Order: sequence, then structure tokens, then C-alpha cells
Amino acid sequence: MTGRATWLYITRHGQTDANLQKRVQGQGDTPLNATGLSQSAELAAYFTCQPADAVFSSDLPRARQTADTLRKALGIPVSYHPELRARRMGDYENRTHAELEAADPENFRRLKHDPAFVPPGGGESTNDLRARALPFVQMLAIENPGKRLVILSHHKVCQLLIAELAGTGRMDPIPNARPATILFEGGEFRVVGDEEAFVSSHGTA
Repeated sequence: MTGRATWLYITRHGQTDANLQKRVQGQGDTPLNATGLSQSAELAAYFTCQPADAVFSSDLPRARQTADTLRKALGIPVSYHPELRARRMGDYENRTHAELEAADPENFRRLKHDPAFVPPGGGESTNDLRARALPFVQMLAIENPGKRLVILSHHKVCQLLIAELAGTGRMDPIPNARPATILFEGGEFRVVGDEEAFVSSHGTA
């Protein structure tokens, strides 16, 4: 690997009670629970072995809490960006998946599968989310050659970034506070495994 490659650690915030309840959070003010705080500490420990240069975080409270743990533990700069916020969910915020499905099964299906569907009451489509988050992260990769950047965001954002940047096309579930590593080199993005990233950070014995 060249020294000018950019490493992106795409990372979801720590767990919240709403995650456990399968409750739509959107851009609401939901804090981390005890497990989420512990996960944030474990994430900080991970980056003591896998050094990072900076954190670019969503400015929503649950992401800020996670990022603040990294800042305190690692002493690296953290900045907050609305481009990395969770999807705006309008009238669906603070309602569980079960409640939404029972109330309107057709729109609940569209919510999950139709990228153009906009939740009522000022929501945002998946296409809207992609349009604000993806160019921002692409810009970060281009403007920070040779750096290792933690991109701290939310479930749907992380899904989109991995699917689009790495070309996987898969919207796989994203665990809380478990980074996925994407390398930007030679104008291309690709997913790399933990072992490859670790060797690149520390060199071979």
C-alpha cells in the first residue's frame, strides 16, 4: 500500500435504548445507554491499536457521545457535520417498527425497500440521504491522502456508504460501534479486512 492511501473507518454510534426497542430515532435526541457507553470505550480501545488521525462525526447526540469518548481517550481532533446525520424520519420518529407496520403496512414496506419513499411530516428519502452523505465522505477521502479517518454516523448512513463506496451493493446490518474499513487508493474504494489494516498501520515483524 502507498503512504498516500486514505483509510476510512465507517462506524456506527454506540447502542441506545431505541435500538433495542426497534424504535425509529431519525434525528431525535436519543442518548447512549449503558451498553452504548461501554461499546464506545471498547471502540476507543480498538483505535489505540489501530491509530486514527481524526474523527468526522454526525452532530446528533448519540454520535456526539460516541465521538467524545474517542476524543478523550485518543486525543485526536473531532468535528461534527450535519451531512452525517441519520435519515430524517418525520412523523415516523419515536415509533416502533411494529407500530408502523400495524398502522400502514404498505408504506412500512416502502420505507424499507423504496429509495424514493419520503416519510410524511418532513421526512427524507434514502435517495436524499445518499445525496448529502456520499459526496461529503468522498470529498474527505480525496482531501486527506495518507490519513486514517473515523467516519462516525448512523445505521442507514453506514449501510449506504459501505454499499456505495465499496461497490458491494449490499445493505447489510451494521453493528453498533464496530468499524468497517474502506481504503481509498488510486481513485478507487475497496473494503479491507482488519488484518490488512493492522499490518498497514504497524508494519510487518
